[in-house]
Amino acid sequence: MDELQIEISECLQSGIQTEKLVQLVARSARYSEKADCDSIVKLVYDEDLAPLAMVALPAWGKVGIEKLIEYSFDDDLALKTKTRALEVAIYTSRGIIPRPADILRLNPLWDNYQKIELTDDLIKFSLSKLRDRLLQAFNDEYEKSMFLLLLGTKAMMYFGRPEENRKDMDYLLSLISFR
Repeated sequence: MDELQIEISECLQSGIQTEKLVQLVARSARYSEKADCDSIVKLVYDEDLAPLAMVALPAWGKVGIEKLIEYSFDDDLALKTKTRALEVAIYTSRGIIPRPADILRLNPLWDNYQKIELTDDLIKFSLSKLRDRLLQAFNDEYEKSMFLLLLGTKAMMYFGRPEENRKDMDYLLSLISFR
C-alpha cells in the first residue's frame, strides 16, 4: 500500500471528510503521480467521497479525463456518482475547473486547496472524449437509456440551480445533436 493510500485510510477511519483528506487529495492532484491516481480512484467507489475524487482526476491529464468519462457510464457505480463524473467532464470540456458551488456534495474546503490548471490541449481532449462517448452511447439502446436516466437524475438533483443545470444539459445535448 502506498503512502498516500495509507494516509487516506487513516483519514477515513473518522468516517467523515476531514480537512486533511481534502488536503491529501489536492496535494496528490498537484503532483499527479500515477500511484497517487490509483489511490484517488479508490475513493470513487465511496459515494460520499466520489465528488472529491472526480474533481481531482483532471489533474492527471488525459488519463484522468478518460477515467472521468468511463465513470460517467460505469454500471458498477451509483447513479449519483456517475452524475458527478459527468458533471466534472462537462466542466472540464468547457475549460472550467469545477468548484463546490458547481458539484453537489463536493466539500467546500476544496476551494482552499485545489490548484488544477486546464491546458487548451486537455480541454480539447476532454471535449473530444466526451462527445465520442456520448455518440457511442446513442448507438446502443441500453447505454442510451442509461444516459437519459443520468440526464433526468441530474435535472432532479439541481432544482435550486435551474439556469446552470439547463446550460449543462443544453451543452451535453449540443454535443450529440445530429445536424
